[in-house]
Amino acid sequence: MKPKPERLPIPFGPDAFTAEWLSKALRAEVSTYTTTVLGTGKGFTGQVVRLSIRYAAHPKDAPQTVIAKFPPVDSQARLALNAYRLYEKEAGFYRELAGSINLRTPTPYYVDVDADTGESVLLLEDLSNARPLSPLLGLTADEAEFAVVALAKFHASWWESTKLHQYSWLKDFDWNADAHQERYNAIYAKFLQTTRDEIPRQLADLGDRLRHQVAAVRRELSRPPITFLHGDFHPNNLFMMDNPRSLAVVDWQVCSRGRAARDLMYFISAALPLEARRACDIDLIRKYHAVLSAQGVTAYSLDQCIHDCRLALLDLMFFMVTVICLLDFDVNDEARGIRTLILERLGGAILDHRAEELLP
Repeated sequence: MKPKPERLPIPFGPDAFTAEWLSKALRAEVSTYTTTVLGTGKGFTGQVVRLSIRYAAHPKDAPQTVIAKFPPVDSQARLALNAYRLYEKEAGFYRELAGSINLRTPTPYYVDVDADTGESVLLLEDLSNARPLSPLLGLTADEAEFAVVALAKFHASWWESTKLHQYSWLKDFDWNADAHQERYNAIYAKFLQTTRDEIPRQLADLGDRLRHQVAAVRRELSRPPITFLHGDFHPNNLFMMDNPRSLAVVDWQVCSRGRAARDLMYFISAALPLEARRACDIDLIRKYHAVLSAQGVTAYSLDQCIHDCRLALLDLMFFMVTVICLLDFDVNDEARGIRTLILERLGGAILDHRAEELLP
């Protein structure tokens, strides 16, 4: 086993890399490398590049390509996102848990973060041989069920586990709930202004009623039973692996401890076109619950699971308002398509499941 690499200065971005820095991080002599920008319109919360590397003498276990991930270039965006501890969470996950959970994740080669400033760098395994799933195309029914089963097994392995409290970077889902409430109230008028011709009146009314309930909803989603939440479990962060078939999951920036339905309902709402989701969402929830039960989860009824999914949709209204207002979707056509998808699919699920009935 190789010794851990020495602590290195954190590069501001891919342009700050040098062959010497990479050699120390990868513990192999890098002679040359090239960078390819990835994720334009997807990597909203950071810079993502692929490094193609040549070594002076290629060790058999040195990667030929590496994914490098940094916070965004814009300094104000870095500060805003670091307030949510995104980079600290992801660095903690890759340092302490990647490879030891029952979901496939990229192997980390080098991880560092400055929790105070938000500066961070991740060098990760390149999953280019896997098939990325696409939210714009939507998943097939088989792919959706496969992902739901994998998610249920992951959640079951952490269900009410004492391990959930062993990691200082893993926060409760309601961490900073009051600040989230304030943020929602500060940006909701902007959300209405920018989406006034895109969302139905009922959704705008629900969003208005939520102005005083965001923190309460997040606190409810933090009550037992809890598990390990990925937090952003949607097709852009999922890859299908073959031989054997498995699901690889990336982007652990918003992981937390909370109610499992938050991951489940976000996936179901985002992964399937509106009519396809309407045709199978209850069946997928039933499948998820059946797998939980088969994995040994008890005292959690199907009715409670369905209730939690509806509750999760209220938080997804908060999520939708936040991302529409804070992220730049004008970078390209794909990003604009994702924006439309968020409004149509999440908004449709929120109304279809009458989530507003859970509000006081």
